[in-house]
Amino acid sequence: MITNILFLFGLLSLWIAKRYGRHAFILSGQVLCMIAIFRLCYFDILFSNPIFNHHAIGKLPLFNSLITTYLLPTGMIYFLYRKFDFPLKQSTFKYFPYLLSSLIFIYLNLNLRQFYQGEYLNSSVTSGAEIYTYSLVWLLVGIILLFTGILKQSQIIRYASLALMIVTVLKVFLFDT
Repeated sequence: MITNILFLFGLLSLWIAKRYGRHAFILSGQVLCMIAIFRLCYFDILFSNPIFNHHAIGKLPLFNSLITTYLLPTGMIYFLYRKFDFPLKQSTFKYFPYLLSSLIFIYLNLNLRQFYQGEYLNSSVTSGAEIYTYSLVWLLVGIILLFTGILKQSQIIRYASLALMIVTVLKVFLFDT
């Protein structure tokens, strides 16, 4: 929740800066959003990840604590990337599509894991069906990304599709078989 609160205050500061032209709010909004992104990557992905720790995420697939941990910050990062235009966008923000893709990938995989493992994601051994499901879902997401990239004429989305397809093919040939 701390990450989401930092994002909200950062976005609020940036909105105030955009609406009223206050430079101090631009700087504070950028700092708050960058701290939130650091917290998200450092704590939520690396150290508090339910794959590594024994944290209950909830019993309902797709409607669990992963929404507030990964999906809500993903939406805020997307909103930050699309709606606010300031000098950092040329240097730092060009990497945001990769961060967004990674967060969606993590959210998707953790929900797949919950489908097979239940409330605790680190509790048991991975079954063959779960391993094959990852490959199938990754392939389907890669195809969806490819079509989306072609329709929107977005090179970044097509590159994300290519990367996901390569990882999927490597996983199928090196791990699944």
